[in-house]
Amino acid sequence: MSTWYRTGTVSVTNGSKNVVGTGTAWSVMISVGDVFTLDNSILYEIQTITDDLHIVLDRNYEGSTATDQTYTIIPWSVKRSLNSEILDRINKLLEWAHEIFVTQWTTDTNGDYEVSTTLDKNVVPKVNNGASLGTTLKKWAKAYLTALSINGVDILPTTTPTAASIPIADANGDIDSGWIKDTSATVKGVVKVGSNISVANGVISVPEATEAVKGVVKVGSNISVAEGVASVPDATTTVKGVVELATSAEVLAGTDDERAVTPAGFKAAFGEFYPIGVTPTYVDANNFTVSGDLTAIFTQGRVLKITDTGGTFNAICATSAYDSGTELTTVTVAGDTIDSGLSAVLYAVQQVTGQIWESGSNANGTYIKWADGTMICQKSVTTNNITIAWGTLYQSDSSPVGTFPAAFIDKPYCNMMWEQGSGGLAIPAMASGAWSETTGPNIAIIRPTSHAYGGTVYISAIGRWY
Repeated sequence: MSTWYRTGTVSVTNGSKNVVGTGTAWSVMISVGDVFTLDNSILYEIQTITDDLHIVLDRNYEGSTATDQTYTIIPWSVKRSLNSEILDRINKLLEWAHEIFVTQWTTDTNGDYEVSTTLDKNVVPKVNNGASLGTTLKKWAKAYLTALSINGVDILPTTTPTAASIPIADANGDIDSGWIKDTSATVKGVVKVGSNISVANGVISVPEATEAVKGVVKVGSNISVAEGVASVPDATTTVKGVVELATSAEVLAGTDDERAVTPAGFKAAFGEFYPIGVTPTYVDANNFTVSGDLTAIFTQGRVLKITDTGGTFNAICATSAYDSGTELTTVTVAGDTIDSGLSAVLYAVQQVTGQIWESGSNANGTYIKWADGTMICQKSVTTNNITIAWGTLYQSDSSPVGTFPAAFIDKPYCNMMWEQGSGGLAIPAMASGAWSETTGPNIAIIRPTSHAYGGTVYISAIGRWY
C-alpha cells in the first residue's frame, strides 16, 4: 500500500489492542508495521493483521470506547518493503566501487586524484593521493545515494524528511549524528502531537486559540518580537498587557491602581456577591416575594439594593423563607421600609455582618445597630431620695425607665448600674411593670438605711433589631 487507507469504519475499545473494522479490506490493503490513528494525533503501530476486519495494535487503545469511527492507516511500512531492493543496490554499488578503486585507478596529468562530481556509475571516481580511501568512498557513496529514489521515495534525502525514522546524513556521509532527536531546550527535533493539533497528508495544523482551545494567537500592535522573543507591556487603562493580581488586603484598601481584581480575590475580600437583579413582588412595608427557592442567596445579613417609589436605597435581609406550594421565597427586610412601588432588588450585594449598620441618639438615649442584627441601647433614669421604709430596708420613689431609643424585635437583656450623689450601699431594682421590646419597667433604689440623696441609674439593653 503506497497511499493512506481510510475505507470503511472502525470500532475501538479503551484498554484493548483489538480493532474491529466494518467494510474494510485490511488483509490485502495494509501491512504489519503500518500506522493506525483515529484522531491524527495519537499513533499506533499495527502488530497483527488477523483478517479483513480485524487488526491488533502494538499497545492498548488510549482513547474512549467508540463505534463506527473514521480512521487512517498510514503506509509507514513502505520503507520495509524497500529494504531488499535498497540492499541489493548497495551491494552492487560496493562491488562496482571495489572494482573501480582496486583495479581501475585513473591519474590526471598532475598525478592527483579527485572525487568525481558526475553521478554516472560508468564514470570512474578519482581519489586524491593524500585522502583516505574510506573517506572518499563514503563521500562518493553519499552523493550517489542522494541521487537515487525507488518508487518516488528518496533513499538518502538532503532535507529534513517527514518520517521520523529516516536518517539525515552529515557532510561526511555519516548518519549517526543525523537521526531526528526528541525536542529539548537545546535540540530541535520531534514532539508528540497534542489533541488540539491535527495532521493531514503529512501537514501539521495548529488551530487559533480560543477560550477552550490552546493554539496560536496573532501578535497585536502592543506586543513586540525581537530575536524570537515576544515582549508584552504592562497593562494600563488604555493598553492591554501583563498585570499583577491584587491581594485581599489591596482590594479592601482600594488605593492600588496597577493590580487587577479577580472574582476569587473579590470574594475573599468582601464575601459572596450575587450582583443579579430579581423581579420582586410587594407584600408590605417589610416584605416582598421572589420566584423560586432563593433562600440560599437571601441570607441574614445580606445588603439589598432596593428600588421603589422613593428611589434606590440599601436595606438588610433579615430572614427569607420558601413556600413550596406557591414556589415563592418571602424576604423580610430591616433597616428601612419599602412601599408598594417596589420595582427592583439587586439581591445579596454584600454581606457585612461584622459592621455597624446604623447608630444614633434621641431623647430616649443612644443606640448602635450591627449588620448581623445585634443592637445595644443605653439610657439613664434619675431617682429620688431613699427615705421610704420597706420592711427593714428603705427605698426611693419608683421612676419609669420609659421607651428605648430604638425598638428591639424581642425582649432584650438588661443591666442597671446606680451612681449615687453620696456614699453608701444601694441596689437598683424593678419596682413595677415589666421589660418589653420597646420599654422598660418602673425602678427604685434600695438600701439598708434611709438616705436623703437621689442618684442616677444607667441602663444597657442588648438584643436584636431584626
